[in-house]
Amino acid sequence: MRAFLSYGVSGDGEEDFYRRLMSGEAPEAERLMTEFIERWKSHPALGAWYVYDEPVINGRTPEEIRYLYEMADSRDPYHPKVLCQVSWSDPRFVEYLDVLMPDPYPIKADMVLPLTMVSDAVRSARRTVDDEKPVWAVLQWYGYTGGRFPTAEEMRCMAFLAVAAEAKGIIWYSFYHGFKRDRAQWDDLQQIGRELRRCEDVVLAPKAAARARVAGDAPVEVLLKRSADGGLHLVAVNSENRRLTDVRIIIGEQMTAATDRLSGEAVAIDGDALRVDFSPYQPLVVDIQTR
Repeated sequence: MRAFLSYGVSGDGEEDFYRRLMSGEAPEAERLMTEFIERWKSHPALGAWYVYDEPVINGRTPEEIRYLYEMADSRDPYHPKVLCQVSWSDPRFVEYLDVLMPDPYPIKADMVLPLTMVSDAVRSARRTVDDEKPVWAVLQWYGYTGGRFPTAEEMRCMAFLAVAAEAKGIIWYSFYHGFKRDRAQWDDLQQIGRELRRCEDVVLAPKAAARARVAGDAPVEVLLKRSADGGLHLVAVNSENRRLTDVRIIIGEQMTAATDRLSGEAVAIDGDALRVDFSPYQPLVVDIQTR
């Protein structure tokens, strides 16, 4: 497990260097910042420096974010500097981050938006960085006040929709509740994490030259990748809360075997296509052997 250490929104708490930075007390703030980074940069749990949380909503300018980014990067160039951005298509901060993190939360207090909000946000963020920097999706692990918590099936679907949209990392946001208040969903979240861990090679694999496509209008998102052994990986996700039967996913290559690594079950082959039945919100990660 790795931690993102924030110095943007509220800084170090006791030392309050962020307020000092933004109020013109730069020399003293930079001294505190240097001490802060030196104290933590070699800690084994440090995964990244968290530059800022949703700068547009909080009225930050590109110049301010540049200052914060360069403060950390000049003192520790070895850990990535990450920024969470609700305006996923806003390019003004791209130069001042190493990883862009969109934060789509579809389970609102008064409605449930399509879970494809997640894959749409990831693709928008990828366009914003021109695929030159990683995109890590920040996913919903909380319920809005007056609303409900996402179900395990919804959280699992959101995670694999992010993978299908080519996110390179996934973070769960608990709205400050965390483990203590959201304990009921912890077991589900661990299981989703184990499944994602088993799919790391798929996330890192190169895209296949051909593109998979879904016959008809089934609400299935697909991504085709080339495996290290010359075969294929297919990520396919039913984005809706309904069962889908006999969905035909056209691969464009003759196949000899196909197995869903999440369930271990064989997937039916029909020439250059797969034929699949999906449970509501079900993802598949199919390992395919070709001729």
